[in-house]
Amino acid sequence: MSYDAWDDELLPRRRRRRDLDDIALSGHPMRPQSGIVTAVGIISIIKSVLFLLYGGFFGMCGLFCAAVGIGARNQGGFPPPDLFERAGGIIFAWGFAHLVLGVGLLIGGIVVLQRRNWGRILLLACAAAIAFLGATPAVVAIMDAMDEAGGFFGNAQPEDRIGLAVFGMCVTLIYLAYAIVVFLVLLNRNIRAEFD
Repeated sequence: MSYDAWDDELLPRRRRRRDLDDIALSGHPMRPQSGIVTAVGIISIIKSVLFLLYGGFFGMCGLFCAAVGIGARNQGGFPPPDLFERAGGIIFAWGFAHLVLGVGLLIGGIVVLQRRNWGRILLLACAAAIAFLGATPAVVAIMDAMDEAGGFFGNAQPEDRIGLAVFGMCVTLIYLAYAIVVFLVLLNRNIRAEFD
C-alpha cells in the first residue's frame, strides 16, 4: 500500500450483479420474458390439476355405472342395463379425455415456463382440444332443451331444461375462455420470439 492510497481499503467495493454480468460475460443474449407467458404457464398447470381430478372422478363414475349395468343384466334387467352401460361408457370416455388433457396441460405448462417451443405447440394443441371438448356440453344441453335428444336428463320440465342449457353454456364459456387466452398469447408474433 502506497502512502497516497492509504484510504482505498475503506471505500466500499462495487457490488457485482451476478445475473446480468454473468449473462453478458457468457456471450448468450438475454431474451425478454413477458409476464403473460408465465401467467399462461401457471394457469395451465392449475387447470391440469383440475382436469386430472375431474377426469379421475368421472372415470370412476363411468366404471361404477358400467358395473351397475353389468350387475343389472345378471340380476334380471332392473335397473335397465343398456342405459347404465351406455352412460358408463360415455362418462368414462369424458373422464379419460380429461385425464389425457390434464397430463398434456401439465407437461405443456411446465415447458412453457422454460420457454421451449415444443411446449408452446403442445399447449396450443391442448387448447384446441379443450375448445372442442368445451363445445360438447353446450351442444348436448341445447339439443336437450329443444327436446331433440330424446331427454338425456330424464324428460325434465321445460324450466329445468332451460337451466341445464344455461349450465352447459357456462361450462362451455369456461373451456373456451382458456382456449382463447392461450391462442391469443402463444400465437402473438412478439411472444413467439421468447421461445427457442
